[in-house]
Amino acid sequence: MKKRTGNSKMRKQSFILIALLLAIYTCNVAFAQDTTEEQYQSHLRITSPPELAREWNRKLGSVAIGNFGYVPWGRTLVGNLKYANPPDGCTYEWKAGGSGADDEDDDAPILVAERGNCTFTVKALKAQLQGAKMLIVLDNQVENTQGIIPIGDGNEKGVHIPTLLLNKEAGDKLKKAFPKVITAVMYFNFPKRNAIDYEVWLSSTDMKSIEFVKDLETYIPRLGENASFTPYYSSWQSFMPDSDYTRENCISKGAYCAPDPDASGPLKGTDTLEEDLRQLCIWKQGQSYWWSYFKELDAECARTVEMHKCSNKTIKAIGLRPDDIAKCVDESFETFGDRKTDTKLLKPNQDRIYTRNIQFWPSVVINNFTYRGNIEGRDVFDALCEGFSAMPRSCIIDETEVTGKKSSGIVGPMFLLLCVLASFVLIFVLYKRWLKKNLMREMNTQMNVKISQYFSMADPQTR
Repeated sequence: MKKRTGNSKMRKQSFILIALLLAIYTCNVAFAQDTTEEQYQSHLRITSPPELAREWNRKLGSVAIGNFGYVPWGRTLVGNLKYANPPDGCTYEWKAGGSGADDEDDDAPILVAERGNCTFTVKALKAQLQGAKMLIVLDNQVENTQGIIPIGDGNEKGVHIPTLLLNKEAGDKLKKAFPKVITAVMYFNFPKRNAIDYEVWLSSTDMKSIEFVKDLETYIPRLGENASFTPYYSSWQSFMPDSDYTRENCISKGAYCAPDPDASGPLKGTDTLEEDLRQLCIWKQGQSYWWSYFKELDAECARTVEMHKCSNKTIKAIGLRPDDIAKCVDESFETFGDRKTDTKLLKPNQDRIYTRNIQFWPSVVINNFTYRGNIEGRDVFDALCEGFSAMPRSCIIDETEVTGKKSSGIVGPMFLLLCVLASFVLIFVLYKRWLKKNLMREMNTQMNVKISQYFSMADPQTR
């Protein structure tokens, strides 16, 4: 009877232990899912005042990040919010020394401005001149800000701070709390993997696309074999297959259309699509050929009536045959060479452009995450490096290795200062040795004199 009681007690303890293990496992899974979601979604968090922090949540903190300015991916940015005066942030007066703040400067504010009356770029430049480390624009209508991209107006080259668009509900809460000091933390989260994959979306005759690829190419070898790359070409569908526009700018009966590269000039969208197809065929020959093609390509020539000749010249320069590339293009159509039929080279691009929500080019997608910020080689390279779970050492670079220019700033003066300090240390050591040597010599001389005097006193003959 006692034995049964013991077995019953053991079974009860086992049941409790299993229940505890299941509870722990469930909590771990829930935590892992939460951190995974958090890893992919950047958001704004309010830490003070306490009453605002308590009612703040991830939905309120969801933001849309602008496609211009430096975005510190993989990092957090902390600061006190400052409300713009005037509220739209369009007409700030310049302050002496205001050239933008370091995002790690704790004293630099995060400027908050209302949407409207000027472009996002103007607001960002004015905020930067005031020494702000980041700009938050409050939406003025109820809408899903996640589907909006704050874009530049063409003059965003001088913007070095991130620009965010915050939903109206959250913005209203901030405005009500503004007499108090509001502290915020912005999490620029980025998806990480052991091996990254990335996409570049472009148009073959777009100057910004060409310049960006040329710039990015200088950094790509550093990523090594753990980076998988695929180029995609932007196009759209025409719903007027029999129009003049479709005949001039589209192929495959309007299934794929591209912008006219020279407006009223002799080139048409069909010329852009032909170049898109040639570049995709070059890609099929190997990734290195594609990068080499852009490295050798004359960007100005690529937008003239000589485009086809320029392309063939570049194809020869990288070691491929133009006839082979032309055959690849013709074979891509359902009926060989018939531009009215579908092409297998562009179809995957168009299917993917909608799932990626690509609204402008060039665009970059890293680990299925659409990159936002400056579309420049170094900034995108930094973001690519942030995509690794363990960042390779090759991601830490000296600017002179890429630009061929000497680094500016503190390196020269620091080297000079170190040389001066080393010289003082050397002089001090040598002086100390000389002093010690002379002291020993003097002591030996004094001792010899004393010893001589002693022996002289002790010698009877000297008395």
